Amino acid sequence: MKEIETKKDKTKVQNPHDMFFRSIFANLEVSQNFLMETLPESILKTIDLNNLELQNGTYISKKLKETRSDLLFRTTINHKEGYLYLLFEHKSYLDKNVGLQLLNYQVSIWNQKIKNENAKHIPVIIPMVIYHGKQDWKLGNALDTMIQDYDELSDDVKKGIPNFHYHVYDLNRFSDEEIINGSLYYVATSIMKHVNRQDPQALFEALKRVAKALNGMNEKETAMEYFETCLRYVYEIVPEFSYDNANMLQKYVEQIFPEDQLIKVNS
Repeated sequence: MKEIETKKDKTKVQNPHDMFFRSIFANLEVSQNFLMETLPESILKTIDLNNLELQNGTYISKKLKETRSDLLFRTTINHKEGYLYLLFEHKSYLDKNVGLQLLNYQVSIWNQKIKNENAKHIPVIIPMVIYHGKQDWKLGNALDTMIQDYDELSDDVKKGIPNFHYHVYDLNRFSDEEIINGSLYYVATSIMKHVNRQDPQALFEALKRVAKALNGMNEKETAMEYFETCLRYVYEIVPEFSYDNANMLQKYVEQIFPEDQLIKVNS
């Protein structure tokens, strides 16, 4: 029986949001399913999701790493080299500067391509934001929302503004039932949705749904690994949750998973 340590003297993970995001979405199958479910068909038919390649590194500054995580995937878009950029917003509140920061990240990727490969052309980058704050996303999904009275500008003025749109995956838009009735990325987003809500009962119910969903997987060992990852994430972000709910969660887990693969929650 595996044991998850939740005692207060445990060394705290420096950035549990980043650790959780990367541990889940660095799995190419998870990212492929996520992209297939979230991107519009008009974009999907131009992208080769079967040949995603996770790129090393991050484009987020040290100052912002506590509130953001990112992953960059290389693939082909319209039969040419292209990239998919996933930005995970850790904040529990809305950040009106996200469009400008996305532009900075894209420019950094382009500069790197030119510097390292002496590229004559810059690749297409499709930016996406995964948001799990408490408020609904109300910032729009284009850089022009940051420019005052943009719609009143003449077309000639607009031509000089590097405007672009990005895709926003707002977890507030989806019910728990919609989130959990899917693949592994649904499991991750279900936990992401509730971990910042300051509602221990809702988080407890989310973990129960996650355990039940993972138990339906054919690969039981993989299911247990994902559940363990979810538990560690929850205990890092909401340490008081483990002390209050460990016994109840243990009883539920014992009902769900095979005895030889049980996780023991140590409070």
